[in-house]
Amino acid sequence: MNIQNNTDNMTEDEFYEYRKKLIQDTFTEEDFLSCDITRDRLLNEFVWGWEKNGVPRIEEYYNGIRKQLQGDLATPLYYDNDGGFITELTGIVYKHLKKEYDISIFHDCPGLANPLISQYEDIQERKKKELKQQRNVCSDLSTNKMFDWGSKTYK
Repeated sequence: MNIQNNTDNMTEDEFYEYRKKLIQDTFTEEDFLSCDITRDRLLNEFVWGWEKNGVPRIEEYYNGIRKQLQGDLATPLYYDNDGGFITELTGIVYKHLKKEYDISIFHDCPGLANPLISQYEDIQERKKKELKQQRNVCSDLSTNKMFDWGSKTYK
């Protein structure tokens, strides 16, 4: 990455703020997910948050319902004496979660984004190719051609 500012004369705090702003302004969630190392970190953070916040809530709710319905013979929870089905339930819920990643960890600790920064040129080249491809698709539909409704083609 070509850094045009003179970072050699910056203090440590100034450099930290510079890197933080650079990462915020330059990279999107899609960019972080395109790099293997940063994607793994985001996924690990998501799983950690799920295990810390989501799983205990589901377990608490499930165990409350299970204990409440333990005496009813008509419920499937009657056979779950020890709460063993909770792992299946949390697995089902996790599989259907929409994963929303928190990229602010890279803003707070810019050093974690170093693998992504080293791939900056590749990412910019990929974005240019995608944009060029989108423009080519749009330019294929020429507005100068007339549509023939009889043959359903452009002439």
